[in-house]
Amino acid sequence: MSENVVNKSNDESVERKLTVKEFCRRYDMAKTEDTKKQMLEGIIYRKYCPVLEKKIILQTMFDKTIVSSSTGVLHIDHFLSKINMVTASLILYTKLNVKKINSSETTAFDDYDLLFQRNIMNDIWNIIGERELKELLNINELITNNYIEENKTADAYISKYVNSFATTIGLFANEGIQELLKYIDENNIK
Repeated sequence: MSENVVNKSNDESVERKLTVKEFCRRYDMAKTEDTKKQMLEGIIYRKYCPVLEKKIILQTMFDKTIVSSSTGVLHIDHFLSKINMVTASLILYTKLNVKKINSSETTAFDDYDLLFQRNIMNDIWNIIGERELKELLNINELITNNYIEENKTADAYISKYVNSFATTIGLFANEGIQELLKYIDENNIK
């Protein structure tokens, strides 16, 4: 299956040929507001997304917003979370191709700027509808709250630091054993 075709429920598929950049270029060339409105309506392939599909996409996107600080503490990058909400909306509701530059990078930041500069993202959300957008945001908030709840308890902190300590001690112990074996070998100790 082509990377531009995405399966959706009930064995239907959506072909995603148009990038955000190309859509915005065409949108800018449109002569009338009616043409722009038709273009916007033409890229929306559904106004309701099944809840499990929302959860899977949002959870996957959320997992990418968990970053490690210089001290090794994990936290949510809320800026990235905002960008990911736009990307998730494009994936779940539009025919637009969210382009990957390589295996770990997308055009998400450029897409965000292109869409918000023209107010297109707000128009897309208006077409999808307030109820659906609220549900999407609510599910995203639940996923975020779950992460916070799972990581704020004393048990979570203790477990995190015990695991980190065990890893550090394990590295030193492994290094120490290797040095001991090297010393025994070099000095022919039996």
